[in-house]
Amino acid sequence: MLQANHVETFTIEQSAAAAVFYREHGYMVIKNVFSADEIAEAHEASDRIKTAIESGALQNRGNVLCFRDQDCGLARAAFWVSQLDQRLDALRTDQRVHKILKPLIGSSMRQLTNQFHWKPPGSSVSINFHTDRVNRKPDQDFRDLGNSFVQFAISIDPMTQDNGPLLIIPGSHRSYEEIREAEGNYGNGHPSRDILSQRGYSEEDLVAIISEPGDVVCWHPDTIHGSDQNTSEIDRCIYINGYIKASSTHRGHWAFIKGQSIPVPELDVPLPVSPNSCDEDWIRRFPLD
Repeated sequence: MLQANHVETFTIEQSAAAAVFYREHGYMVIKNVFSADEIAEAHEASDRIKTAIESGALQNRGNVLCFRDQDCGLARAAFWVSQLDQRLDALRTDQRVHKILKPLIGSSMRQLTNQFHWKPPGSSVSINFHTDRVNRKPDQDFRDLGNSFVQFAISIDPMTQDNGPLLIIPGSHRSYEEIREAEGNYGNGHPSRDILSQRGYSEEDLVAIISEPGDVVCWHPDTIHGSDQNTSEIDRCIYINGYIKASSTHRGHWAFIKGQSIPVPELDVPLPVSPNSCDEDWIRRFPLD
């Protein structure tokens, strides 16, 4: 498996160059985007939500969905956590996010995903190799998905060689394939490589994304990716937000309109939303080009 020094990284000031790299390789890594204090606050929110899930205090409600490891009962994911904590909402609409993504998908964006992924020590949680295109359905709701959707992950914990880092195959996004394991995205134990070999790839084609808290990793909806289980003694939490060019879909919630940050709706407002009076109100306040 390739080590971290084989992965080219960028700073936020190099967002334009990072976008060029992303289009060619299907991913990019931006270093030191968020400060230690900001990550500490996100970590506190993560711990609070994780504890609530594992104790049973947090139940599914509206678009907030909670998932636990079927073997040990530890929390493995929670969706739309920004509706539970204003600090998480602030991160998803931070202007640094906009600066990184604007060269790829413009200044007006909707958001389709908002979630914590945890891999605690002792858990068997892994992610089967797949492409995110399989999760953006139905097809007719997403125009030109490959050029309009970007998955954006903030490292809350270090992502190391041993705690189940993101594994990707650079350049695999050019195939525009829908790839999903029969049992879905989540796995238990190290995921099978069979689905890779069936497409002509091997273990040597995988790149491990090693990152520090505050770093950002982005990947293309057609980039093949997955991750092994955590075999270390430290947790691995990432905060994932998936953004799409606003003119490409009516799904999701607003994140930015012409660069203006749009807060997440109240907990019981259904997501993803269709065009409605709420959308029209935002557009009147921040008119699109």
